[in-house]
Amino acid sequence: MSGRTRSDRLNPVFLKELRQALRGRTFAVLFPATVAIAVALAITVLVDHPGQANLGPDVFLPVIVVLGVAALGLVPFSTFQSMAGEWDEGTQDLLVLSHLSPSRIVLGKLLTAAVESGLYVLAFLPLLLFTFLLTGVDVRDILFLVAGLYGASLAMSCVAMTLAGLSRVRFWRVILLVALGGLGFAALLGGIELVDQFVARGRGLGSTFASDEALALVVLVLVFGSLGFSFAATRIAHPEDDRSGPVRVTVTVLLLGFLTWLTVSPPGPLTAQVVERVAMAFGVITAMFAVFFVTEPERLPRRTATRIPAHPALAFLAAPFLPGGGRGVLWWLLQLGVLLTWAVLLPLAPSPAFTGGWSRSIADVLLHWAALMAYFVVYLAGFSLAMTRLRERSSGPLAARLILPSVAILSMVLPIMIGFLLDQQKWRNGDHALMPFWAATAGEAQGVRLVAILVAAVVLLANGPRMMRSFREVLAASRARRVGAVKRSEVSAHAA
Repeated sequence: MSGRTRSDRLNPVFLKELRQALRGRTFAVLFPATVAIAVALAITVLVDHPGQANLGPDVFLPVIVVLGVAALGLVPFSTFQSMAGEWDEGTQDLLVLSHLSPSRIVLGKLLTAAVESGLYVLAFLPLLLFTFLLTGVDVRDILFLVAGLYGASLAMSCVAMTLAGLSRVRFWRVILLVALGGLGFAALLGGIELVDQFVARGRGLGSTFASDEALALVVLVLVFGSLGFSFAATRIAHPEDDRSGPVRVTVTVLLLGFLTWLTVSPPGPLTAQVVERVAMAFGVITAMFAVFFVTEPERLPRRTATRIPAHPALAFLAAPFLPGGGRGVLWWLLQLGVLLTWAVLLPLAPSPAFTGGWSRSIADVLLHWAALMAYFVVYLAGFSLAMTRLRERSSGPLAARLILPSVAILSMVLPIMIGFLLDQQKWRNGDHALMPFWAATAGEAQGVRLVAILVAAVVLLANGPRMMRSFREVLAASRARRVGAVKRSEVSAHAA
């Protein structure tokens, strides 16, 4: 089997995109131009400061800035154009109708970006390592910053693919390209600050490696990269394919990863108050993602139905991660269950940093968290259930995604405005029953918390039939796959 045949089987999109990218005029011009600019800047610094000691940082900074422009600007721009070209050239329909999954299509484009960015890194790396010989720069800092920049380039490429898939209209795509440029510029400024923290402050004193800064960079790259990849996969998917499952899985994995890290290697003492803030923060963050999931049409897409696991137990477990409004409610309740389990079992885990103990303070924390999540249960499960007919229309999901958060925000802000009109000091300060954060934490809101939890329970009961239908639909698709497999085996046996 030839190398090309193996590449086609591995990922044909990667082979096609890589050939187009490396043979294109843009890369052929920009690649040597950026290297030449970096070399010219390095020579200029050396000429202007002959014989100066600890010259490494002065040479390192301009060179890595040029590399940052290439990695955070040119490579994501190329990836954006590649994804946008699928719509401009009319090849997107052919891709989604093929046997390639959306994730494989996006992976092929990401691998192309990885090769492009890798070529820039390999071209710049000897020049960057040369600054170590000029003294003032530690080689560990150089390798870490280059690796971090490479990862940031891939993450920006994933974000670029997501932005390119948000609209098929060229006018809006130009706006999205400008937004990508703004994100790249912000990332470049952050990278320059990080370089200053790692390298410029050293000035010959050895490595100034800081674990907190390194951890922040790794977390940002992983979060934005994984979310960008999953969102890009949903944007290129067929309308009858899974257009939310990758994001659901990614958010759940990230949540489990953060909670595991906080349990095994927390950055500080895990007091009851810290647990409360973490549980509330992650509950609100997952609720923001759930807005997109609970407003989907209830019906299981046809192409997704053909990929349901044939085993009923696996199909049952996969249900919350499949598209559909009712399954979106199930997904969010699953995230809340993970948070609740973590908070309850944390005192029993072998985590020396936990200092709260199982006390009344933890019970209060759980009550406050449950009250806050009760409001979001009403927003997500209640309002999405009320908009069932709207969500079934062609533009219904988009309208529901605009209405749902608007109603939630209006319910918080309107009493504040009324407080100004009626000169009610508490309402003006946001101390009212429709403000979730006040109701969840204020000492005088004990009764409000209980009412909120009771209302949320009623809303969940009203959503019971909806969630049961979503489970039955998945199990029916799983059963259909088993029946189809049996029929195909019988036909094969008869033919033999």
